[in-house]
Parts: sequence; C-alpha cells; structure tokens
Amino acid sequence: MKTVAIVGLAPSTRELCAQEPKETELWSLNQGHTVFPPEIMARMTRWFQVHPWEEMAARQNQRDKHLDWLANATIPVYLEELNPMVPTGVRYPYESVCADLATDYLTSAIAFMFALAIHEKFEAINLYGLEMAHGTEYFEQRACLEYLAGIAKARGITVWVPDTCPLFKGQRYAKTVNIPSTRIAMRMAQLTREKVIKKDEANALAGALNFCRSLLVEPELPEEAKAMIGAKYEELLTQFKTKLAEYHSTVGAEALCEELLKEALKGVPVDLEAVYRAGAAQGNGYHPELLPAGAYIPSAGEKA
Repeated sequence: MKTVAIVGLAPSTRELCAQEPKETELWSLNQGHTVFPPEIMARMTRWFQVHPWEEMAARQNQRDKHLDWLANATIPVYLEELNPMVPTGVRYPYESVCADLATDYLTSAIAFMFALAIHEKFEAINLYGLEMAHGTEYFEQRACLEYLAGIAKARGITVWVPDTCPLFKGQRYAKTVNIPSTRIAMRMAQLTREKVIKKDEANALAGALNFCRSLLVEPELPEEAKAMIGAKYEELLTQFKTKLAEYHSTVGAEALCEELLKEALKGVPVDLEAVYRAGAAQGNGYHPELLPAGAYIPSAGEKA
C-alpha cells in the first residue's frame, strides 16, 4: 500500500513514526531537523518549508541553523517559490493541488502536506506529532485538516492517527452532560481577549505611576502640589495592584481552559464548574446561557 507518514513537531507522538515500515515515505517540516534523532532524519524522504521566504529567513536564529540545513538538504524541499539557496528545492504545486481538491482552503503547512498526499494518490496517510489543541492551531488549522481528511476518506484513502492524538475526536452531541469542547474554546477565547485588555489597562496605570514618581522628585514642586500628587499616586497604585491581580487571574483561567480543552478533545469528561468558574475571582463573566440545563452557576461574588 502506497503510504506516507506526515510528521509534525508535537513531542507527544512525533517519534512514533519510527514504527513505520521501511517502504513508507516520511515527510516533515520547518525546524524539525533540530528535534528528530538521526535515525528518523535518515528516513525522511521529503521536507516542507512553505512559509514566504523573506518572512521565514528574518525570524531564524543561529542556534537552529535552519537556513544552513536547507542549503545542504539532500532530499526534496517543498517551497512556496524556488530559491537558489535551496539546491534541492521544489516549488509546491499549489495550482494543480487546489484544482484537484476543488479548494484553496489550506491554512497550515501540514494542510499543504496532506493535500499533496491526496493529490499524489497515496492510499494511506498516517499522522504523527500533531495535536492542534489550542491557539491558532485549534481555531484555524485543525478544522482545515479535518476537512481535508474528509476529502481523503471520500476518495478511499485511509487516514490514521495515534490513539492519544486529539484529532478526529470530540464529544457526541446530546449524548453527554459534559460541556462540549467548542464551548470551552469559546470561554478560552473570551479569557484571551480579557487578558489583553487587562494587560493594556495595567500598562496604562504603570505609565501614570511613573509620571507621578517623576513629578514627586522635582525639587521646585510646591509641597501642596506634592501632597496632591502623592495622594493621586496612592490611588493609582491601588488600582494598578488590583488590575495586575485581575490580569494574573485571567492568565491562570486561560491556562486552565487550555488544559480542559485538551482533555475534552481526547474525549475525557470535563468539570463544568471549572470551565465557568475560571477567572471568577475578578468577576469577568460566566455566560450561563452556555451551560447545560441544571448546571451549577456561582453567585456573582463567589470566588473560584
């Protein structure tokens, strides 16, 4: 069977690709050469670096030596456009792949790899080193990959992931009292927005405090003015400490939701109260309309 193993960089399952038979193609991407052991790197058959070259090159660090590796690669390296710095570079066949799949919905490098495997008529696609359980990977990339997997299965291609991989898993609607992973993701997105707002507010207060300090050390400032500024400084300091506490509480709540989301995507039952109590210390909202009927809703002043 013509098989390809697409290997991402998540440490949880990436090295399980070593179990693949010798005839299986192994594809990986980006700076993966810095994390795979030599025995796995020796088996790689194709590499993918499809980021725009200038953007990618500008954010490289010397430790990874990624540009050097690309320049000395001995296997085909798929690029957005050919580049003389990569002698084994291959232009990704974007137009023909999109025409074949009747879509240009490709939101990640992994999606580019998966789409090419479909286009080249592989009979089996095995996925390693992928989680797509949080951040942009969850909100933008996971849906695309699962969409492409649907195309693959419709064409008779076998798609396989390790048992511990959260892809292609979720709670069946109306068959569980646990809150669906989509609602946890909504709560997490809300907390992420609130975290940014609270950080900006804390920074603004910090700037005001610094300005007050600079005025208080002015030798020619009248004592009456110093007393007034000193009182304002104390008021701002109290507000700053409160806002900073709210920010850290929101960060903790966001981290809790991320952990719960990972569990929910694996099909593990989650704690409803934990999701909606997350961030309760600063009173940043429960949205009880998202809770199933009969779920516990804390009072407005209750702490998490």
